[in-house]
Amino acid sequence: MPYGESMAIKPNYSITAETAKSLMAIEASQAAVDRLPMSPQLKGALMRELRPLQRQSLGLFVQSKVVTAGELADYLGIAPRQGRDLCAKWIEEDFLVVENPSKKARSYRLAERFEEGLV
Repeated sequence: MPYGESMAIKPNYSITAETAKSLMAIEASQAAVDRLPMSPQLKGALMRELRPLQRQSLGLFVQSKVVTAGELADYLGIAPRQGRDLCAKWIEEDFLVVENPSKKARSYRLAERFEEGLV
């Protein structure tokens, strides 16, 4: 190659299915936030309250209003036990409420202030 001629560098990378799923979840959560019917300032304040996994989980609640801990764990790519622990913690933080309190079919939905505006 002659001096001064630049070489085109082609990126050599690929993403795993897990990474692609995570990126899609992040995009879905951002779309959910964008649909919230409130001023940008209020929306920003609300989003600053949420932890990254909570923001990511908004994408799941756009797809389904009521979810189980197992569905949440699958969506976030974490272990089922971690999903149950997160649900318990998020109930204490008023991010989730129990929809169905039965032991076998326990399900959750977003707290009302987060649920408004999600399709």
